[in-house]
Amino acid sequence: IPHAALMPSGQPIWLEMARQSAAVLWDQYERKAKLRDILTEDSFHNAIAVHAACGGSTNLLIHVPAIAHAAALPRPTVQQWIDLNRQVTRFVDCLPNGPMYHPTVRFFMAGGVPEVMWHLRELGIARCDAKTVTGKTWHEILDAWHKS
Repeated sequence: IPHAALMPSGQPIWLEMARQSAAVLWDQYERKAKLRDILTEDSFHNAIAVHAACGGSTNLLIHVPAIAHAAALPRPTVQQWIDLNRQVTRFVDCLPNGPMYHPTVRFFMAGGVPEVMWHLRELGIARCDAKTVTGKTWHEILDAWHKS
């Protein structure tokens, strides 16, 4: 769900995100959505770009190739990781407790992933035709985000 990443632990917003997740899951069922509609090379590109922009966890280096493999998609190459990390300027150093005093909750409150994706789109880096779990493309989500 857009803007679900890094929400403050144990806060009331978790209940709202649970409701939104259930609604999206039901919508996927009704649309007969398939995992291959969401997991694409473009979605992995976007995940790596967001990771580069916010200094995300090194776990992503393990999880992205594993998820791509499980989805029978080409695993991102080391060169793709290198190229994107050279192309994307670090927006914020964001870790759970932040080495530069930017804890993840601050990242979330500043707009989180949708805000980073907005800027990556403006820079021509994000691949916004990629659909999300909501069934909407990043273009649709970011256009609504900008107006909100």
